[in-house]
Amino acid sequence: MLIDVPRVKGREWLEPGEAISPADLEAAEQAGDFRVEEGDVLFVRTGRHALERAKGPRDSFKEGLAGLGVACLPWLHARKVAALGSDGASDVMPSGFEKILPIHAVTIVAMGVHLLDNCALDALAETCATHSRWTFLLAVAPLVLVRGTRVAGEPAGNLLGNRRPNGSPGDLKAQMAHQRTNPVGATKRFRKKIPQDRQHRCVASHLPGRTGTDRNYALHRVELHQCRS
Repeated sequence: MLIDVPRVKGREWLEPGEAISPADLEAAEQAGDFRVEEGDVLFVRTGRHALERAKGPRDSFKEGLAGLGVACLPWLHARKVAALGSDGASDVMPSGFEKILPIHAVTIVAMGVHLLDNCALDALAETCATHSRWTFLLAVAPLVLVRGTRVAGEPAGNLLGNRRPNGSPGDLKAQMAHQRTNPVGATKRFRKKIPQDRQHRCVASHLPGRTGTDRNYALHRVELHQCRS
């Protein structure tokens, strides 16, 4: 799922060195009517690439990056996210700690959270805002390197439907259950919501419970990997 902090604040980007707080994350949840839960992959957009398009390339190590402040660590631990991604380095830079990035150090070492840095989130944010959906199916295809500690990946998001805290008809599990019992009706219903030229087909094996009759389930696929380090 995506938390677009600049959008919640009514801005195009966060300034370099600006720290995101737990209150910012929860404000985005409330605005989007979703909740980050155990096992989720969370992407946090800072608007880094929008800033670079407007003002030119930047040296992140010298000029800083917006990102999560150390106060977000208890929040991430409480929500039990499986992976964390950002259009920056997840950590705010400078972090306020000498020779350490606390989000990296604690999430990877102490929490076992996988990190996805330098993601291209602008197109995803635009798509999510257009459809008022901030949750999506994520597929990541990393290179397999023996004894590697970091690797280039190719994440892509497929928009399904918004998972709402109250379990309303927007609930992703309810939508998938409905599709399994009525695949044709579900396909037609979701195709009405997504323009024909923006639909993509998914392979049946990508999601459990799919059969040949529902392979045409309408998805909106957004590439997240096209960005500079």
